[in-house]
Amino acid sequence: MSATPEDVQVVVARSLAIVTVTNQRVDQVSTVQQALVVQQAPTANVTTDTPRQQVIAAGQVGPPGPPGPSGTETFVGTAGQNIAGYQVVKVQNTSVTLVDVTNPADAPLAVGFAVTGATTGNPVTVQTAGEVTDALWSWSPGPLFVGPSSLLTQAVPAAGSWLQVVGRAVSATAIVLNFQTPIQR
Repeated sequence: MSATPEDVQVVVARSLAIVTVTNQRVDQVSTVQQALVVQQAPTANVTTDTPRQQVIAAGQVGPPGPPGPSGTETFVGTAGQNIAGYQVVKVQNTSVTLVDVTNPADAPLAVGFAVTGATTGNPVTVQTAGEVTDALWSWSPGPLFVGPSSLLTQAVPAAGSWLQVVGRAVSATAIVLNFQTPIQR
């Protein structure tokens, strides 16, 4: 095949194409992994004695990678106050405490949901995203807000200086946490 670089169209599927150009001509096409297709673009200046499309090399599919994360994000912090399980929390100075919807300064600080309870000074597990289930819940599918006492609610809270959707109920016993940007009232 002889063509200038402007005349060559390279289509690559899951591989790396290495094109060597010498004296304004394509000298060599190499691939790493999967298939590489080199096709000459239709122009009057192209001469070829090979088919218009040609598979240069076919690569092998590699082994599967390691499993990814579960889709939930958790961390363990130190409770800066008594926290019951299933309350919305903030982290300040390495201390996990409850958010207060009546305090405007807390609006940008709500970062997670305490999935365990803890007394002051003890470890508390906080989940920031993903699914949480509890057989005792009875949610209706729809949005979840931070409510009074840092508890989740499906009713838009009437009181408070800010409003925040922190996730959605996807069934009666399952929610998916996804903290949205709070809205000041």
